[in-house]
Amino acid sequence: MKKQNVNSTVARIKKTVITVIICAIPFVLLIVLTKTCIPKNYLFTWMMQHYYMLVWVAALILAWFSWYRAVYLSYALPVTIIIGEFVGNYVNDYRKSMMTHEELKRFTSSNYSVWVISFFAAIVIFEMILAARKCYKRVKQEEGSPKRILIYTVLCLVPFLIAFWITRIPGLGIDGFTLAEQLVWIFLAVGLIVQFHKPVVGLSVSFSYCSVIIMRRLISGIFGLFGSHLLQSMTELIICFFEMILFAVLVLLYQILLKKKIISDQ
Repeated sequence: MKKQNVNSTVARIKKTVITVIICAIPFVLLIVLTKTCIPKNYLFTWMMQHYYMLVWVAALILAWFSWYRAVYLSYALPVTIIIGEFVGNYVNDYRKSMMTHEELKRFTSSNYSVWVISFFAAIVIFEMILAARKCYKRVKQEEGSPKRILIYTVLCLVPFLIAFWITRIPGLGIDGFTLAEQLVWIFLAVGLIVQFHKPVVGLSVSFSYCSVIIMRRLISGIFGLFGSHLLQSMTELIICFFEMILFAVLVLLYQILLKKKIISDQ
């Protein structure tokens, strides 16, 4: 038994080393190309100066736990940098053509924002495919019910619709979207992906995030009615920090409640 464990560990180490080498190839190519062939391309140079946003660190960690995620992450990076560079340039040119001379002085590039959106979208699509594949296998092996999976997916989405409706109600003391509310797509994607793997955790993420948004809006509205300046005196970043703490607590509470509910239904 001990020999088998040693062999298994050695085999895993070999697989990890091979994965690390495969993952390193796109980063090495990016550095070489940026320094030789395309030194004038804004996003390529910016990414190299900022250590490729430490995506390579995430890839190295994933190489031990999930080799296919590590490889995908490494090769998705150069593709999305190319998208950010060329699509971003197109957006920049279009924006400049619509600006006045004074607005051009305050112009900020769109390359980075295009890269963030495309990189995040690439990860979400990949994780959704993996999650859907796992669900299909579970249903095929009669370990899950298609109807139950559909119900959990709908339950994961509904809180976001309610939270969005709450944010549109006038008089709740907040103009526009708060910092936490601007992260909605991240939490929506996380909730959906995780609930395909672990329904209780995914639903807890969705319910908790939306509960925080609704509570923030309602509390702000109440304080506004009573003329309190408590929330106005705090920076948005500090408020967001406390919201994340509340979110973490609610995730644990929702998990306890949902586990009891799902187990009782089964």
